[in-house]
Amino acid sequence: MSDEADTIALAVLEEFSKLPAKRKPAVRDNGLHEWVPLSGIVAKGVHPLPPTYASKVVLTVFEVQIP
Repeated sequence: MSDEADTIALAVLEEFSKLPAKRKPAVRDNGLHEWVPLSGIVAKGVHPLPPTYASKVVLTVFEVQIP
């Protein structure tokens, strides 16, 4: 990964580690480990939407898988 990608990944993991235990995956009574997808949103050069978009919902989904 690039230095920028590493920095972003570390920031996401650092914020995740600050969450209380009740907000993280746990080991169930039967020994199975819960899991959760972990993602971070990075916004670079973000500008507010013009007023004409104020009444509309804009959703963009990006999926990145890093092996």
